[in-house]
Amino acid sequence: MEFDRKPRMAASTRGAHAALMTLRIHAIPESFAEHVRHFRRDGHGNVDLTPQVVTEAHSAPCRVCLEDARVGEAVLLCTYSPFERPGPYATIGPIFVHAHRCTPFAPGAPMTDAIARRLLSLRAYDRGGRMVAADVIEGRELESLAQRLFEDPAASLLHVHHARAGCFACRIERGE
Repeated sequence: MEFDRKPRMAASTRGAHAALMTLRIHAIPESFAEHVRHFRRDGHGNVDLTPQVVTEAHSAPCRVCLEDARVGEAVLLCTYSPFERPGPYATIGPIFVHAHRCTPFAPGAPMTDAIARRLLSLRAYDRGGRMVAADVIEGRELESLAQRLFEDPAASLLHVHHARAGCFACRIERGE
């Protein structure tokens, strides 16, 4: 997701002014969801995953399309890790994916309401996978916190989690 298509000026924590960078949000890989849908397992020991029908609005945010599943839609609850290698901060946690193929979130698309309406935890990691900063905010403030965390040159990527449930939501990187 590109939050800014045009450079803007913002007050830096260092007292000078700096142009805001373009941020790109990334959903989980569609290939992970396809594997879960086809084999009904997630690679973290959960097998025979069974679709669940959503009965309450805004209760099952899909990590592929980054939209809330609608009441009556089927989802799969599985375990996911956004980390590519082991490390002290590498975590796994619960996520929902639509039980049937959905339209994947496209980097550069506008932030979804499913992200904006939730309390979020952002965690900044360096290239070695060490956490360098973290904070909790309302989803509508995602852009400003991401910009602030990326002011630290050591921060190479951000993981966004739903703060109340603790589950992974998406990844944010600096845009090109």
